[in-house]
Amino acid sequence: MKKLLSVILMVCLAVSMSVSVKAVTSNPFIDVSDEAWYHEDVIKAVETGIINGKTDTEFMPEDFLTYAEAVKLAACMNQVYLTGDVTLTNGEPWFKSYVDYCEKNGIITREYNYSENATRAGYMEIFAKALPDVAFEKINNV
Repeated sequence: MKKLLSVILMVCLAVSMSVSVKAVTSNPFIDVSDEAWYHEDVIKAVETGIINGKTDTEFMPEDFLTYAEAVKLAACMNQVYLTGDVTLTNGEPWFKSYVDYCEKNGIITREYNYSENATRAGYMEIFAKALPDVAFEKINNV
């Protein structure tokens, strides 16, 4: 699986620690099989408002994550964590409102080529600031 699925799982795990979501309902995506190991995580993230498909019926789980998509995820994760809801909407270009939110909240501090595929280091740089340290439950004392 490509980076997008890893990111979705990380997002769902982080948000599930602080927000309850509705039960998994119907799957609108023709490319996310009900048997896929990530099916429920995708649906929960969509229901929470953190992500959406590339189209109304296609999620495209094999696609790479762009910097624009990474910034959108980070902005939505932060907003859900802080308020329990996503109220951000697309701007012009579509990712502008998410970039503005992330800049205002110190999640990003530099410009990216937003249409470029994000590297692992690049999206982790963004996601590392999306949630405060207290959002992550300590799992061991090593």
